[in-house]
Order: sequence, then C-alpha cells, then structure tokens
Amino acid sequence: MKYEIINPSDKVYITAKDDLIAKIVCYYLGNGTYMLKNDKGELLTGFLDPNIDIEGKELEKYIVSHVNDIAEAFDSLTYEGERTSMNNIGKSAYAYAAAFRAAAKHWESEDNDNA
Repeated sequence: MKYEIINPSDKVYITAKDDLIAKIVCYYLGNGTYMLKNDKGELLTGFLDPNIDIEGKELEKYIVSHVNDIAEAFDSLTYEGERTSMNNIGKSAYAYAAAFRAAAKHWESEDNDNA
C-alpha cells in the first residue's frame, strides 16, 4: 500500500505491507512529528501521536519479526518531484533501512549461535 508522509519539507511517499509498518517508518523518520495518510486519504497518525496500537515488548517482537519489511518500506521512499528542502528525508530513510538490515543480520547470527 502507498502512504504519504506529511512533513514540513517535501512531499514524500513510502510503500509498506501494512499500516503498522508504515506508522513505524513515519515515527522513526519524523521522531513522532510527521503524520501519515494512506492511499485513500485517511489520516493514520497525528502530530506527536503515532497511533501505534501495540507497545513495549509486543512492539519490539513485531519489529524483530518484520525487520526486513520495515527496511523495505524505508527504502521505498520517493519524492513527488525533486527534493527542494534542506531536510533530506530520503537520506534518513536509506540510513534507517541499512540500520534495520544490519540489525536483522545481527539477530539472525544470534539465532544461529543459539541453535
């Protein structure tokens, strides 16, 4: 599904497998200050309200089990037109994608060590 990340800079979009992944990506990119719309134009998050229905250990487990899907969503970020802002959301998104992939490799190696 395609989502718009509402921010004070450029118009940007991501693609994510579900709303929760999109909300997580939006939260990371804006430190809670960006908002998110789905492809139907529905507002899914508010300013400083990530509207994430799970928290704590449950959220941690979700992130670990969907880490590659989250990385893909970060990597999917596109601009509508050219980037015009000094705020480079794309650069942040790609850095987060790399960090989530590195975490996935680390967790996989831990699992293999414990097997």
